[in-house]
Amino acid sequence: MSKFNTPSHYVLSDGSDSMDALEKILGSEEFKGFLRGNAIKYLIRYKQKGGIEDLKKAMDYIARLEAVEEAEEKEREFIKKSNPLLYKDEAEREAAEK
Repeated sequence: MSKFNTPSHYVLSDGSDSMDALEKILGSEEFKGFLRGNAIKYLIRYKQKGGIEDLKKAMDYIARLEAVEEAEEKEREFIKKSNPLLYKDEAEREAAEK
């Protein structure tokens, strides 16, 4: 189960969050667009439709997007540090080691 708000109707039969399946199906960039779009949707309509509940939903989508971005950043940093040939020059490598 996810650390995010996952209503029971979004939980798959194996107990996983349907968002995990969506991420695998869509790929990273499309999934991030999906998350951004849903956050924007809930922010735009909160006064006319769901009120505070829509704000909470928007925050959940933003938190999910933040988690994806943080995981990708950690992966990029790991790759850079484990392969010094990826550094453009010596100064960049030295700055990263500090």
